Amino acid sequence: MRKAHRYSTIVSTLALVPYLAGTDMASSAPTRASVTAVPQDAVTIPVATRRGFADGQYTGATFDAYYGQVQTRVNIRGGQIVSIDVLDYPNHTGTSRYINRQALPMLKRQVVRAQDIRVNMVSGATLTSTAFLRSVYSALTKAGY
Repeated sequence: MRKAHRYSTIVSTLALVPYLAGTDMASSAPTRASVTAVPQDAVTIPVATRRGFADGQYTGATFDAYYGQVQTRVNIRGGQIVSIDVLDYPNHTGTSRYINRQALPMLKRQVVRAQDIRVNMVSGATLTSTAFLRSVYSALTKAGY
């Protein structure tokens, strides 16, 4: 008997734009940019780097994921996101527990690695991904995002 392999696919944050209409997050979604040739004698202007977040624990707002609420707490140390705690998530059915047991750790890792909410959504957990990212965004706004 062969063991079944589980694969999770990822959806771009660009897919979130219709769900984020009317929020600051909609304008921060990635867009396509054109590249033009730069003359060799052009002056290089340094790009300002984003300053770090304010240290502390910031609790995000609760957002509806249709099958339940999602709420997060973002932990920041040294101006960097070090971890994310999921305070509430849909877990009332076997399917919800199965989906979120896989999706939430993936989303947390991506946000910590990117130090941003502009990360890929987890396919099959679109509603949870959307609510999770919105909650993280509301927490990060308190930390100076």
